[in-house]
Amino acid sequence: MTSCQVTFEVKGSSAAGEVFAICGSCSALGNWNPQAAVVLQPGDVTLEKTWKATVELPRGVPVQYRYFKGYFLEPRVFARLGGKNNTQETETDVFLQTIDGPCEVIVHTWETHLQPRSITPLENEITVDDGHFGICNLHCFTGADCDELIGHLCLNRNREPLIAYETSGFLSVLFHRLRDPKTREDGIETVDAGWLTCQTEIRLRLHYSEKPPVLISKKKFKTSRFRVKLTLEGLEKDDDEEGQEKTSPTVPQKMANTVEFSLISDDDYKCRHSQPDCGYALQPDRWIEYTIQTMEPDNLELIFDFFEEDLGEKVVQDDVLPGHVGSACLLSSTIAELGKSAGILTLAIMSRNPRKTIGKVRVDYIIIKPIQGYTCDMQASYAKYWKPRTTLDVGHRGAGNSTTTAKLAKVQENTIASLKSAASHGAAYVEFDVHLSKDHVPIVYHDLTCCMAMKKKLDTEPLELFEIAVKELTFDQLQLLKLAHVTALKVKDHNASFKEEENSACETQPFPSLQRVLESVSKDVGFNIEIKWISQQRDGQWDGNLSTYFDMNLFLDIILKTVLMNAGGRRIVFSSFHADICTMIRHKQNKYPVLFLTQGESKLYPELMDLRSRTTPIAINFAQFENLLGINVHSEDLLRNPAFIKRAISKGLVIFSWGDDANDPDNRKKLREYGVHGLIYDRIYDSNPEQPNIFQVEQLERLKKELPELKSCVCPSVSHFKSIAPCKCHHSYLEEKAVDNLKSVQMQKD
Repeated sequence: MTSCQVTFEVKGSSAAGEVFAICGSCSALGNWNPQAAVVLQPGDVTLEKTWKATVELPRGVPVQYRYFKGYFLEPRVFARLGGKNNTQETETDVFLQTIDGPCEVIVHTWETHLQPRSITPLENEITVDDGHFGICNLHCFTGADCDELIGHLCLNRNREPLIAYETSGFLSVLFHRLRDPKTREDGIETVDAGWLTCQTEIRLRLHYSEKPPVLISKKKFKTSRFRVKLTLEGLEKDDDEEGQEKTSPTVPQKMANTVEFSLISDDDYKCRHSQPDCGYALQPDRWIEYTIQTMEPDNLELIFDFFEEDLGEKVVQDDVLPGHVGSACLLSSTIAELGKSAGILTLAIMSRNPRKTIGKVRVDYIIIKPIQGYTCDMQASYAKYWKPRTTLDVGHRGAGNSTTTAKLAKVQENTIASLKSAASHGAAYVEFDVHLSKDHVPIVYHDLTCCMAMKKKLDTEPLELFEIAVKELTFDQLQLLKLAHVTALKVKDHNASFKEEENSACETQPFPSLQRVLESVSKDVGFNIEIKWISQQRDGQWDGNLSTYFDMNLFLDIILKTVLMNAGGRRIVFSSFHADICTMIRHKQNKYPVLFLTQGESKLYPELMDLRSRTTPIAINFAQFENLLGINVHSEDLLRNPAFIKRAISKGLVIFSWGDDANDPDNRKKLREYGVHGLIYDRIYDSNPEQPNIFQVEQLERLKKELPELKSCVCPSVSHFKSIAPCKCHHSYLEEKAVDNLKSVQMQKD
């Protein structure tokens, strides 16, 4: 096959050490693997440089690609003096020696347009001027193509929302913007922050969720409020390291360790801003967080400086520096030695003069690592994508709660049978809960505990039940043991709790594996996967009385790899009540979106310890801070405060609703009118007959446009979505290849 020389050009500004690169669908562009991407070289030095690279591509073969910017970290190289390893070497010879593996790539920002850039080279030499980084020019798109672009929550070049849209009028305004000639010429920016590829992210937090984070024992500070500032002092140095060979001053390129500051409250959030000279004030309604990204997570020295501030004075962040009270030192090796992904540290606060302990600070931390054993690619990202539609029906635990609600579902919850039942009645998504068995198999089950029965010598004796954590049972034990829901503890006849299970069919068995669920339920149905994790209530009680659980990085790596490797083209949305789980999912992978689950202010559920989970306003700010797709709010809070829905949407967030109140048809009608994007409720079969879901109906409409024999079809039959199936209107057969091609188009558009 003959080839073409293609020169790619893109304009963009970069920080010190940052470079631009191109990654695409062919081997010359890395097969979507950023590790194998082609680095662009800077051209003329202007306000926005032009970056170029020439690549040899096969003639006449369509190629898709995206640009990104970040760091390409070369293997560490040091200069070694001769005379040590070879008798031929002299003491004055200098040799460069590699001590690490291949080049590591850190993605800071990448283009995430639903449709990547594309080219079909036909000439011997081609120069492609792609304009500005992240800007997708619309002059070549038709109106229908533009309609597909509205799913992205687009940002302008200043990283601000393209428009602040409201529930009513959003579509018409955005359609107008996209069809406007000036917008079509300028294009829209659709970029996203990178994910963790090889670096580690350390989060240090100070907050009042449980108690004040700072305690100073001196009497003069008893009524004081404190400001705090975190400084990265540098790397820890071992004596042995200083005596090693001198490194070359010009060859190594290392990632700079940086500290970024953020805060979240009910009213606002500041994301990755720099700190004032005296830091920010600690306040009961604030969550203060420091983020450090590093290649050496166990070799950092961090200093907390504390400044006193008179409570009687008005807090002004940029006023004259208050007096310095003391400081606390944290060596990141301390965290590494604990071997945990999350925890709490207590550090001594030392006065400057004389040097003695005057108090302590309570520091909450999480460590986020890249997924082990899986490499995310750049082919597609839906992390911030949502196509505006009418409110979607989402089947709660499949066909509904079958254990604790007033009107129980007919099929056992969180089973394959339950998920299929909801799917057959038009559910766009099915929601279910995932955690791990003892042997690390992702399983689908709601509660963190279940009940098991002790075998009695005599059948006449009543069964005795014991509550046991699901994490203490292997996958095989969960399949074979007689297990019941924890509600069985409240029932007098314990034997009755096990009668139905003994005769259950395979698809109604509890604890199906996540992989089997992915393989068994129709690909046309989206999955809203809730990741279970232990949460602490404000009164100190833990879910399932479990104060310890799996390592968070290991736990998520197993679940995420299962989904990423088996989901195929299925629509996936992750969610969790645990804010740190949402944070980690967002930073560990680049493909699927995340919703933060919150109960808000509720009379039905006890308040949680985590400040970020207590109200819907702070949940909105947290979702913006972490760049999540949106939030999933308890229906009780939304029905009482519909303004929360408008507020979330105005911030560019997607909003779902869950809860028993959503089981009432009148409440569902209200929530639809308020503009929620998804409704999670029980017993979807009570409201909908057997029917295709909205995605299947849209696919049929596309089929009608592409296949003439379907243009007059009026039956939205599920049979249309099989590879070869009779149309009830025409009694003809659809060509398998044509349908498969259309499905491929559909996945690219949705």
